[in-house]
Amino acid sequence: MLPWDHKYDVGIERIDAQHHIFLNLVDEFQIARLADASPEKLDSILNEIVLYAKYHFYSEVNVMKEHHYPELEAHQILHFSLINDLSNKMTGLHLGLSQARDVEEFLIEWFTRHTTNEDAKFGRFLTEKTGTQT
Repeated sequence: MLPWDHKYDVGIERIDAQHHIFLNLVDEFQIARLADASPEKLDSILNEIVLYAKYHFYSEVNVMKEHHYPELEAHQILHFSLINDLSNKMTGLHLGLSQARDVEEFLIEWFTRHTTNEDAKFGRFLTEKTGTQT
């Protein structure tokens, strides 16, 4: 399991809380994979991850719009890319072209990279704009 690290904190309470939930879902997938859960169980968790990611992205974009984040469009493209890449990974898993571990590693890599780079940029922007974290 990937433990929570404060380097994932963006400094925006709403976004940080959602990131905790997302990481918990990824952990749930990892635990199920390690327990040799059925393909149906793994698929169910992945579908929940996709749905939660879509909700989180929508929520995050709303905060960015509210604060007129200049990199909003580029950030949205990254969100669309994740959903597309994850869908492709899930298809590969269904077709036997990839393993559940590959999907897990993709999710962890994407989460750590995206939160510590792209989401952190927005956190810094908002802190500079408002002088405080939210």
